[in-house]
Amino acid sequence: MLREGFQALAAKLQEAADVMGHQDVRAHLQTALRQSHPDSYSSPYLIDHTGDGASGDCVYSHNGQCMSAPYEISKNAGGHKAIVGTGSPVMPRTVYDPIPTESDWVASMESLSESDRKLAAIPGVAVA
Repeated sequence: MLREGFQALAAKLQEAADVMGHQDVRAHLQTALRQSHPDSYSSPYLIDHTGDGASGDCVYSHNGQCMSAPYEISKNAGGHKAIVGTGSPVMPRTVYDPIPTESDWVASMESLSESDRKLAAIPGVAVA
């Protein structure tokens, strides 16, 4: 019989083992995409996904078109099964924005009027 502290630790370890990692989610989504288009000329392939081991969105390529679709992953007796929803066309783009330095921020604040500075201090408020 495990002592109480060891039982709590064992429960935490079991929870961590049940959580799927990024590669596990990716593998389940790729399998679901292939199964959802068995008769297609070119098999869809997963480009990326956002979410976790339960739900999220995936981006995939199929017949030369980039698509985005929601997904859900459920656990059953045989393991995990992913279901990918209906995809809609998306345009891929990658953006790499530079991270402003503190001196950049100070310079931009100094160029604002007094009223705009007060607005800029409020989180989430954009000042043009």
